[in-house]
Amino acid sequence: MIGSFAACPCHLPLTLAALTAVLGGTAAGALLRDHLVLAGVLVTGVWLLGTARGVWLLRRPKTCPVPGGGPGRLARVPQDTLRR
Repeated sequence: MIGSFAACPCHLPLTLAALTAVLGGTAAGALLRDHLVLAGVLVTGVWLLGTARGVWLLRRPKTCPVPGGGPGRLARVPQDTLRR
């Protein structure tokens, strides 16, 4: 999700300028220069997919691994270890 913030559409002018500077002098740079709208659509798509995946990861249920628990099972923790 952090990577999606770099590809955020509000940063699109900065992202396209950085990509143009990095890819300058290459075939990919020439392709980017000639198709800025397509590049903007692709960067926006990457942002949308990354943000959707990040939100999905934040909302899915998580279990905390406990020593002695097998895969998919939670182990009982002795009460004296919880009272520290």
